[in-house]
Amino acid sequence: MLSKRTAKRATFVAASAAFAAVLVTQPAFAAQADAYYHGTHAAVDNNPGSGSAGWVWVYGSTESGATGGAIKYELWDGTSGQLDANRGTTNSAGTGSDIKRFQACTNFYIDGFPFQSCGSWITFG
Repeated sequence: MLSKRTAKRATFVAASAAFAAVLVTQPAFAAQADAYYHGTHAAVDNNPGSGSAGWVWVYGSTESGATGGAIKYELWDGTSGQLDANRGTTNSAGTGSDIKRFQACTNFYIDGFPFQSCGSWITFG
């Protein structure tokens, strides 16, 4: 038989684990999703409440050598787009259809040529 102290600890650990799972798990219907890549922060919302079907937002990277950031996105209607933000600034736009997938990108100039590096695609549905 467990002592009262051990039983209380076990209950606390189980409750903490369940609470953490609720905080970490994001349901499929969640409104906003975020991605980070080399200092760029990108976010989308398929239920922005602004009258648009979707919303995209980007914060331009302040990583050393970066000139800014971008969010690349594809919509369920088959169109795609990219929204850029200069270093340390933000930019946002509404979309005509729900967002299907998106990724955060960081922009650089390497040897005088523009270069863009992107993180993994985050896909919905």
